[in-house]
Amino acid sequence: GLIRHKRLQFCVALFCTLHISRTMPAFMLRMALYCTLCALCGHRISASSLEESPGDVGLKAFSYFAQHIQGKEAPEYSCDWFRSTFLLGVVDLYDATNRSNKTLLNYMQHWAEYYNYELCALENTEYQVKHFGKQGENDDSCRVFEKNIIFNGDNIENKSTETAGDCCKLCQDMSKCSYFSFQVSEQEREGECSLQGPATKPMMQKGALSGWPSGGPAPPDIPKEKHCANHQLCGAVYAALSEFTGNMTYIQDTVKVFDEEIQNVHSTNYWSWVDALHMSMNVYSRIGAITKDKKYFVKQNMNFNASTLVAPDQIHSYGFWNSSASLFYRDDRFLGTEIYWGRGNGWAIAALARAIQVGVEDPFRPIYEAILRKQASKLKSIQGSDGAWTPSLLNVSGYPTSETTATAAFVSGMASGILSGVLPSEDFLESVNKGWEWLSTQAMQKSGRVGFCQPGGGSPENNYDANSTSDFCVGLLLSAAAHVQKLRYL
Repeated sequence: GLIRHKRLQFCVALFCTLHISRTMPAFMLRMALYCTLCALCGHRISASSLEESPGDVGLKAFSYFAQHIQGKEAPEYSCDWFRSTFLLGVVDLYDATNRSNKTLLNYMQHWAEYYNYELCALENTEYQVKHFGKQGENDDSCRVFEKNIIFNGDNIENKSTETAGDCCKLCQDMSKCSYFSFQVSEQEREGECSLQGPATKPMMQKGALSGWPSGGPAPPDIPKEKHCANHQLCGAVYAALSEFTGNMTYIQDTVKVFDEEIQNVHSTNYWSWVDALHMSMNVYSRIGAITKDKKYFVKQNMNFNASTLVAPDQIHSYGFWNSSASLFYRDDRFLGTEIYWGRGNGWAIAALARAIQVGVEDPFRPIYEAILRKQASKLKSIQGSDGAWTPSLLNVSGYPTSETTATAAFVSGMASGILSGVLPSEDFLESVNKGWEWLSTQAMQKSGRVGFCQPGGGSPENNYDANSTSDFCVGLLLSAAAHVQKLRYL
């Protein structure tokens, strides 16, 4: 591992293999052969890589989650983005292990069958009622669901709020409620909770608990039920299973919902927060590839432009991509600031990498490639000395603890970019290996538990430790494991 010159590494490994293989123990022989293969492929060798492959690490994390987290620290069943991100990691791991692991395939199929291969409506389902309370007919279930997810980060469960005042009393931190457009009465405005958000934000518009400056436009409604991006990620799992099995019925509901969105030609405000890129582009790109119908690529790009590239009007466009910083804002609360959320940028790079990976016939692929190159270069330049990233990418002193969801998404996105031929291996492989080293030796414990996971939310936080975990965090690690596995062995 101390020999970095590829040709010298190859020669030394080959010498060991040819000249002392007759007397060396079997393990040493395997090590020499492994070194030879790694030298041929240009991979640097670390001690941990000789012990467990990335695929083995991923399988260990999957097994620990299934045995110790699911049904205990996380619900037994869920179709929301939390669990769908985990399932997408299982999809990647299954694909990276030659699609031969029946345990992974059966797990995915059982989950998909439980939800009848339908997108996640989350309207008074058993899971929704149990964890977030029953919602009224006129509630925006997507918004309320997201809001309560954030409350869970403050250990608030089984609560349902109807007003901004209730929101205030629950989370005691208005910045965590600030991007939801609850109507606020004068009495609530003068109550014990201030309408002032994070220090970087001006006073918000009267009548709406949101991130828009005073006098600005009211925030757009987040689409409801199956048209909410948070509820669509499960469709990526259904699409993958359709590809694995050849069963096109698995994507019928997803296609129906997306066709409804495509018919609504004037609406581009489906993705008003950067997480939505990951939640929907994972699905749109797969549906476009499977059906070979470019209309899905066209709609995906229309929404992407509105969310990231077009100047923000805060109604139909949002401008999350900051080209000069080469990073994404999480949402329009942070426009013009230096606050770039780690996981938010992780969602973005994962979305871009997936659109590139599966959208071979996507006419807009060059747009995503160009942005991925810029973002990956920036991320490489600010990677921590330990190989990880923190929740606030440009404020490490304020958020010093390395964090798993961001790091896993960046490792996965960069590795996928290398595999797709978009990122040069000689420029990014070392960064991928450093990130994976941290994930496999620091974030994941020997038991298989994945820690250092920031809980659900929408901004940088210092609210996690070595034991903090979640289903979506494990899923992001599985995706990273899968892509590094492909880099090293396929």
